[in-house]
Amino acid sequence: MENSWNHDVPSRTRMTQCQMERDAFKKQVKKLTARLQGAEIYRGRQDAKVKQLTTEKEKRMIQTESLQGEVERLKDQIGTSSRQQEERGILQNQVRVLRELLGRASAINISEHELRLKIWEELERTKEQLARQEIIKKRFRNKGHTPKTEEAEEAQGRKDHRQLEGYHQCPSFCQKEGNVGCPKRF
Repeated sequence: MENSWNHDVPSRTRMTQCQMERDAFKKQVKKLTARLQGAEIYRGRQDAKVKQLTTEKEKRMIQTESLQGEVERLKDQIGTSSRQQEERGILQNQVRVLRELLGRASAINISEHELRLKIWEELERTKEQLARQEIIKKRFRNKGHTPKTEEAEEAQGRKDHRQLEGYHQCPSFCQKEGNVGCPKRF
């Protein structure tokens, strides 16, 4: 038996070695399994990140497309606004011209108004002079003086007109007689 025991010793050692190798392999398999599971978890996270990045990229592409559309719309608006600015400039020039014309018209209206006031004042003075003349005529009638008739006044006016060499005082006579070429006429 001794022989067999001795003979068994190398095979037992061999078995122990194999068992140790098997245990080492089991440990290695466990480590590799744990690493594989960790790698799968990591891969799952990476896949989730990839999906997230893909969706973010798609969103950005959509935003980019919408921004490009917005850029095109803004370019159109800029073109429209430049046309509107040109039109606005034309309208402002027209408004300026109209304001100038209104200013001129108001100046003309003011000068017309002033002229009307002057005419009215002159008419008032003439009315006052006529009223004074009427009062003077009435006074002469009341005092017993007889005023000259119109025919006598006209004859006197003709005589005065022929005799005057200086300041001309009878424009009504010249108008009645038709002396348009009278040098002393107003």
